[in-house]
Amino acid sequence: MYTERGLGSRGEPAHRYARGMIDLGSIAGLHAHDHELHAYCTRCDRWVVLDLAAMVRDGHGERRLPITVRCRHCGEVGRLQVRPPVPTRVGTVGWVMPVAAHEFPCDVLSEKTSRHGTDGII
Repeated sequence: MYTERGLGSRGEPAHRYARGMIDLGSIAGLHAHDHELHAYCTRCDRWVVLDLAAMVRDGHGERRLPITVRCRHCGEVGRLQVRPPVPTRVGTVGWVMPVAAHEFPCDVLSEKTSRHGTDGII
């Protein structure tokens, strides 16, 4: 319970461990927290990584997402995707990789899958 003085119910500071919220809704916020902004063109089937540093430097840092981007090749409106920072440990990726069928022991694959020789779709 908070009081007018900003103290908790026991007289201690109400926000003792409070951290400021990070802003991932703006170009500058994404750039400051090492996120990436990717754009996808459905017509060209092409991904592009937007240069957040250049956008901030050019004065677009305060723009809020979503923003409209267009493909340089065909002019189609792009679809945005925010991606978090990639882990820095060796041998890790920032997403879950699908497991291939050859990584499972033979008894894990269903009889139908192994008999017809599919590519490990379980």
